[in-house]
Amino acid sequence: MRPSLKKGIALGSLLALVVSGGCKVGSDYVAPQATVNSSYIQIDESKGIRQEVGADVASWWSQVQDPVLSRLTNEAVTNNLTLHEALYRIQAARAVLGSTRANQYPQFATGGGYSYNRRLGMDYNDYNASLSMGWEIDVFGRLERANEVATANMEELRELYRNTYVIICANIATLYGTARSFQEQIRISEENIEIQRQTLDITRTKNELGSASKLDESQALGVCRGTESSVLSLQTKYQTTLNQISILVGRPPGYVDELMRTPAPIPTPPEQIMVGIPAELLRRRPDVRAAEQRVIAQNARVGVAIGDLYPVFTLTGSFGLDGESFKDMFNGDSIAASIGPSFRWNVLNFGKYRFNVEAQEHTLQQQISAYREAVLEAAQDVDDALVSYVNERDRLQTLSDAVDAYTDAYNLSNERYKSGQIDFQRLLDSQAGKLSYELQYVQCRASMFISLVDLYRALGGDWMGGTSTASQSDEYVPTTQVSSATPVVLSDETASTTARYTTREVKPKGYDPEAEWSERQERSRERVSMALHDDEVVNEVSSL
Repeated sequence: MRPSLKKGIALGSLLALVVSGGCKVGSDYVAPQATVNSSYIQIDESKGIRQEVGADVASWWSQVQDPVLSRLTNEAVTNNLTLHEALYRIQAARAVLGSTRANQYPQFATGGGYSYNRRLGMDYNDYNASLSMGWEIDVFGRLERANEVATANMEELRELYRNTYVIICANIATLYGTARSFQEQIRISEENIEIQRQTLDITRTKNELGSASKLDESQALGVCRGTESSVLSLQTKYQTTLNQISILVGRPPGYVDELMRTPAPIPTPPEQIMVGIPAELLRRRPDVRAAEQRVIAQNARVGVAIGDLYPVFTLTGSFGLDGESFKDMFNGDSIAASIGPSFRWNVLNFGKYRFNVEAQEHTLQQQISAYREAVLEAAQDVDDALVSYVNERDRLQTLSDAVDAYTDAYNLSNERYKSGQIDFQRLLDSQAGKLSYELQYVQCRASMFISLVDLYRALGGDWMGGTSTASQSDEYVPTTQVSSATPVVLSDETASTTARYTTREVKPKGYDPEAEWSERQERSRERVSMALHDDEVVNEVSSL
């Protein structure tokens, strides 16, 4: 090898070693401050809401223990297409990160060719082969900041995947509670239709005997037909809710109909609910962590923009072979090589790059403000869910009392109407009140469960652990389970062979609606019997 070539290689290698240990322009990331309260304003231990540092959401959420809900949740996190999209976005971002990191290393390219030439009456061949290299030496850390951008972008997509997971689990639970509510409302309405038909028969009989008018019969018929029409409306809402569940589990409409065919109660919330402190939302809520990753990425973009103000040093080299025949390419005179540094510096651009730095800095402040807003909204979500849950729990008790009162009123007015003691309108009023408050009671029970789901989602759902800064781990699975459900990345083959639901009767623990209504009716009969007995005593005393 020629001495000059040896000197060039040695000089280039020395330059690479010296300048590769440079600094990074821009500021290193510092987590922005966010304002949070020391406690949630709706904490009320008398209502079963307790606050404890490091409270585990799964410890109380798992107490719901509804096997059908667990099954639907598991199916959703396995097959939901929105989750699949989020996973593919993560994989794409990982590939972009790999491509960005590659810019820090030497880039090689090869080439070669053959040509037949004729010049000045002479024919000759030309064989050539070459290897070229270019290496941007990251003196000021511009490429390193670009890696930070790509890393934060990927971490943001991971957090968005986790956020999607929590939302899908919450949506499944909400729709499931709504569907069970519609089932119960349909059952109650059908039972009241039977009562209304009996009342219609009584009015017809009285009309035929002349002890009631045609008006009573028409009113009874109208009330009965109105309730029948409401059942059809409830059935429509029930079916559309099931269709929504089917789509969420990644299947066509009708997929879950058979599983839901057997009526089951609305899931019952646990007696005690543990929540953490507002500051824990910074690490629990995936949407908050995603907002922070956007701040991290933008902070690094400021560094990239500042790096454009500095010179870019590049080490280039080439090695080539050229000859009139293939064997001539390997002669000493056919070898050509070069290596050496170069630089490029944007010195005259009329403020183009400085304005870009300013724009990136303002965008950073925008992302910091968005992060702080996300923290505030997260705390609001928790307090909103807490106040809704507490109030729905109190409202359920008042509605329960109203149902008992109107059940007594109906049973008592029904007996008195048969005996001719009251007019038909009072019977209709008590009948309508009984149906209205029974439906409201079921709706309130569903609302209370949905408030619990909203609280679970507001607290960050299933995802535990992690820090407020970007994680370098390649794993992104929950460390706890929602009713035994975990997100699974399926291959196409696995997804296509996922087993359909098998139908079996399930008996979730807790609230039994049919038993509750039977007990209510039995207690009402006892109270009405006592009231009728008291009326008889009063009448006997009055007749003396």
